[in-house]
Amino acid sequence: EMLETPAKVRALCDELGFKDIELVINEWHYLPYPEVWGDFNAPSEIYAKRILDPVNGLTGIESAIYTLQVIMGLQTTCLDQSYYYGCGQGYGGLWGIRNADASLQKVYYALKLFGTVVRECDDFVSVKAEQGIWDPIQCFGAISRDGKQKYLIVSRYKGGAPTFEVVVKGLGKAKVRSVEALNEQLNLETVSLPAKAEENASRTPFSPAVASPVFTRDGDTFTFNCWTPTSAAWLITFE
Repeated sequence: EMLETPAKVRALCDELGFKDIELVINEWHYLPYPEVWGDFNAPSEIYAKRILDPVNGLTGIESAIYTLQVIMGLQTTCLDQSYYYGCGQGYGGLWGIRNADASLQKVYYALKLFGTVVRECDDFVSVKAEQGIWDPIQCFGAISRDGKQKYLIVSRYKGGAPTFEVVVKGLGKAKVRSVEALNEQLNLETVSLPAKAEENASRTPFSPAVASPVFTRDGDTFTFNCWTPTSAAWLITFE
């Protein structure tokens, strides 16, 4: 809905004669379930269990990957500006990027992941999902300003298929330099590449202990086998 709405509003504004008006979403945030607003007034045990759930809650990994996928998707819409709510510590850490004790939340690392790519690049690559404008698997590509590095963000929201393929055109002989993972256990830590991952089809995991993906490459096709059922994202840097 977040990604489909701008085009509908743009069409309405144009029809009414407001063709030069900017489109802005002034406030948005992940909501774990429709009844979340009522639970803010619920008994503390319900509040803590649902709203503060470390996976599905307002600040969990599902929230982080949702936020990442929305930001990636908005880049190809007609929206002019959007404002994530919020990038502070407010309300005991519920809505910001820090917890009540000032430690960083998962959403911070999702924003950092996307910011890393935007900081280095002006040339962004559009990605088309096979199942329409939104798919549990979303990607975002970019090329650095000096043309020496290419970046690929691969994200998997609320599980999705345990095995999936990503086809990337134009990589040529570019080699994987590094992979950073964001999931329940990892906060953009660099994971070790399996030995000769690009030269053979052996599915050697990065690290089963931290539920990293099995990653193989066959030319332009990348195959991910995931152990964790929750959301995750990977930043792949090529050189």
